[in-house]
Amino acid sequence: MSDIFAVQLMQDGDRCAQEEMLKNKSDMVNAGASKNIFKLIWAEG
Repeated sequence: MSDIFAVQLMQDGDRCAQEEMLKNKSDMVNAGASKNIFKLIWAEG
């Protein structure tokens, strides 16, 4: 029983790390996208 629990804990830790990485990646993507949109809007005008 405790082995299964330990494995579950490890997986939860990994999921947290993955979510953190995904969040950071999406923040970077959003920043890049908004810069591109900003450029597009100003280029149009």
